[in-house]
Amino acid sequence: MHVPLDDRVQRWLDQAAIDLAIAVEVRQRYAHQACFHAQQSAEKVLKALLTRIAGDAIPTHELERLMLTLVKLDIIVPDDVRAHARSLDKFYISTRYPDALGFADAALAYQPRDADAAIEGAQRVRAWCDRELAIARASDANPP
Repeated sequence: MHVPLDDRVQRWLDQAAIDLAIAVEVRQRYAHQACFHAQQSAEKVLKALLTRIAGDAIPTHELERLMLTLVKLDIIVPDDVRAHARSLDKFYISTRYPDALGFADAALAYQPRDADAAIEGAQRVRAWCDRELAIARASDANPP
């Protein structure tokens, strides 16, 4: 079954919005899970942008790798967006497994302030991706 490009992009964006809503909802009680869902949200908006520009996203969970792929496609990723993404990358594994940090359970290691920073980072990545998606859509509507 062929899924139109705009629908595929929207699926990524919808899932990203759900992850961000979960992060906000659980930030106080389950900060480690909020951090994970914030990372997932940023991953999915980056994959939405890659899908829009390249037709598909690469199979990775590393935000840094997704951004490098965008750079290879001549997309300029601002330094602040890269910094937020790098900080979010550390939450992919460490927040999901009780032994991932080695010294402490993630549920004890992460605090609501960590979740707040992760949520803000995901929101910044989302805002940038939304702007880039608007540019991509506008260029499709107005070919050279």
